[in-house]
Amino acid sequence: MNPPVIGCWNVRGFNSPKKITACKKLISSHRLDLLCLLEVKINHQQSLDNWFCNAHRLFPHEASCNNFDDSTPGRIWLKWNPATVHFQKTKSSKQFIHGFVSSPSIAPIALTAVYAANSVTDRFPLWKDLASIAEGINGPWIIMGDFNCFKDSKDK
Repeated sequence: MNPPVIGCWNVRGFNSPKKITACKKLISSHRLDLLCLLEVKINHQQSLDNWFCNAHRLFPHEASCNNFDDSTPGRIWLKWNPATVHFQKTKSSKQFIHGFVSSPSIAPIALTAVYAANSVTDRFPLWKDLASIAEGINGPWIIMGDFNCFKDSKDK
């Protein structure tokens, strides 16, 4: 059996039908089981609206979690196909969602999706939280996302 296929994309806003279509194509072309969307710019009220959620559905029988309670507007939205994979969120903040991915073919894997703050100072709590999470990790751990930092200005 194959492990689940996981992807991550900084969509820079998820209110455009073109972005939804692009995400569906990404899922289809790479046969993704879970997609982490970053910088979605969705507010908590929108996420409670059934019409809005249906219009932004990426998988046929989708499950999802987000950090919209921690960040306004929302920054991170994980969506997955519950027929192939499960994600259990254990902790979140303005800058990350952490939990465990499992499927019938693998033991649970720790997963942390990051959309870091733009300022170095504002990222300090993220590094502290990641160090704290790391202390409890005894197996595989995927850390993915946008850390909003670069080595050289030309890299930006």
